[in-house]
Amino acid sequence: AESEAHHADLFLAIGTSLTVYPAAMLPQFSGGPVVSVNRGVTGELVRGMESIERDIDEVFTEVRNILSHGS
Repeated sequence: AESEAHHADLFLAIGTSLTVYPAAMLPQFSGGPVVSVNRGVTGELVRGMESIERDIDEVFTEVRNILSHGS
């Protein structure tokens, strides 16, 4: 998993508080930007990580709408 994270162009941590180890360590191995999408507060943030504290369905509905309209 560490190797895959290292080769990622974008690391999305979706629906997790990033508080359960060892999985919580994976974002630090990312070779690209890290974005956390979680309704609640996320655990310790990786340097430069963006955190979106909203409902996952709402966030990805917006993403789908943006992508489908070419905006």
